Amino acid sequence: MVGLHDKTDTWVTGEKEMEKVAVEYFSDLFTTTSLDDFTDILDGIPAVISGTDNAFLTRPASEEEVRAPLFLMNPEKAPGPDGMTALFFRKSWPLIKKDILVY
Repeated sequence: MVGLHDKTDTWVTGEKEMEKVAVEYFSDLFTTTSLDDFTDILDGIPAVISGTDNAFLTRPASEEEVRAPLFLMNPEKAPGPDGMTALFFRKSWPLIKKDILVY
């Protein structure tokens, strides 16, 4: 690798400088944004669903609601953003279901 562009589009070529650019890029990429940042935006959007509907839509999903579609999917098609296919989730379901359901 010859060099990288940093956030300001400056071309960086030194090994340490490129390392810093890469670490900064991926740190920004994988750092979540606090939901508090969206409060002003959301305050301007009127509510269009009832409290009952909202409670239903925001309730935790049951194990069967997650498992059933997962086991109906083609096991080796359309990997998710993490690169994992349905086959991975099927094979490891007993180990990962608690973590998936908490998410």
